[in-house]
Amino acid sequence: FLTIFTYGLPTVPLSGGANLPDKRNMFNALSKLCGPRTQSPSLRFVIRLWKDDAETVRFYSSINKGSAYKLPLEVIFDLASEARDVASYGNDWFAYTPVLHLLREAGTLFDIVAALGQRTLSREEDIRRLARLMIDPASPNDDPSRRRLTSRQLINEAANMVAETRLAYDARRQQMRSIVDIFKLRVALRVGF
Repeated sequence: FLTIFTYGLPTVPLSGGANLPDKRNMFNALSKLCGPRTQSPSLRFVIRLWKDDAETVRFYSSINKGSAYKLPLEVIFDLASEARDVASYGNDWFAYTPVLHLLREAGTLFDIVAALGQRTLSREEDIRRLARLMIDPASPNDDPSRRRLTSRQLINEAANMVAETRLAYDARRQQMRSIVDIFKLRVALRVGF
């Protein structure tokens, strides 16, 4: 992973503004870093934007649109913005913590974490995998005994772990809270009371 922290659009030194050749040069430079187009990318990118400027956001968010060659690219904003964005997809049953944000800024191959700001975790298995990660990060996610837990058993295990776990800072609510909201996890997993 290569994380690029940027304040705005790509420009040449002392130009005072971005133009189409500057944007193309940025895309071409990132493409070259990925390696030959015939192979899977050897490098993935995280663009960490420091500025919520509409043109900048539009450029980096659409860098792959209209291109036959798609770059492995994720665009990340500040902690509070990302927390709101993740929750807007319905992924609000867990605390969006600074540690989770740092993991996304650094880049991750854990597809569930990477998908948080892109879609609602709708498949039960997605929710279960992230819940296990949030509740007990030290345990392996591929532990066969944990895969056999029913959704209700996972909820009960989560409730027990939350009761024993310290509060964490949730950037969306800007307060300390339980790492997992058991009520909202029940809703996400469609488990009654």
